[in-house]
Amino acid sequence: MTIEERKKLQIMEKKFNDSNYTITNISNLEISTLTYFQLDNLFFHYSWKKYLESYDKYGMMPAIGENSKGIDPEASIFFSKGVEGVLELWDVWLKWRLNRQNNPQYKGNTEEEIQKNITRFTLGDITDEERQNWHYWINYFTNKQYLENNYILERLFEYQYTEMINSVYLIMNLKENDEYKYDQIDIKKLWAIKNAKKNGKGINPLTLSQYGLYSDFSTPIADKWNMQTIPGKNIIIEPSRLKQLSIYGKTDVYSIIKFMYDNYKKEISPKKQVKFDILDVYINYIEQKKLISILK
Repeated sequence: MTIEERKKLQIMEKKFNDSNYTITNISNLEISTLTYFQLDNLFFHYSWKKYLESYDKYGMMPAIGENSKGIDPEASIFFSKGVEGVLELWDVWLKWRLNRQNNPQYKGNTEEEIQKNITRFTLGDITDEERQNWHYWINYFTNKQYLENNYILERLFEYQYTEMINSVYLIMNLKENDEYKYDQIDIKKLWAIKNAKKNGKGINPLTLSQYGLYSDFSTPIADKWNMQTIPGKNIIIEPSRLKQLSIYGKTDVYSIIKFMYDNYKKEISPKKQVKFDILDVYINYIEQKKLISILK
């Protein structure tokens, strides 16, 4: 990794964790004390550490997140149900970040530059070279050729690990039918299904790849990794209905999902396990890097 890339990671770390606040109202939950069945029936929400102060003082409220601007039309709180849902989410999230880092459609140094570039690509106001590079990346991505590219994987994994160690997991005590519904429509899936019927070509390959084979496109109902509170509904999840997760004293997201990943591999038979696109590779990369660091 270059010096410039390391500087960027340091800037991102501050973005994710710009707070020294100690929570006082949200209680802690040590997940090593729970059975796999108990974990599998919880609702998990991940957040950057810097938002903990607000949650601890005022509770959690719906919002259109930084990565959802221009995508989700109404504010809500996204969450995953169960261990498998959490692991599927991170498999999707790794692919989403990978696409954002390498798809020429998202090129730019500022949010404004990126949005202008997205608009150009959407309107087709691009050069032949840009179109060729765009189509090349989509084919590269959908065929998982990135798994053989150590450079882009390292760039992705270092970014994602920086985000994870500066983020936390919370579980939420939600009220069914009042704050969330199991038949909630995933608006992005709905759009993809409607477009597929309109053009007669099936679901967009890029969308299919990002959502993974564990997502069900026979219905617009949200999958367990991508559940949300009722969009547009003004709710408050009070601090008393939130718990911050820890595992053996660690509260960072990576430590939490590594514990879940290990338990999933142990508790679920190989035949029933989800086939992840990139999560296994990511976990292996981080664990190998940790081992090398210890041996030095």
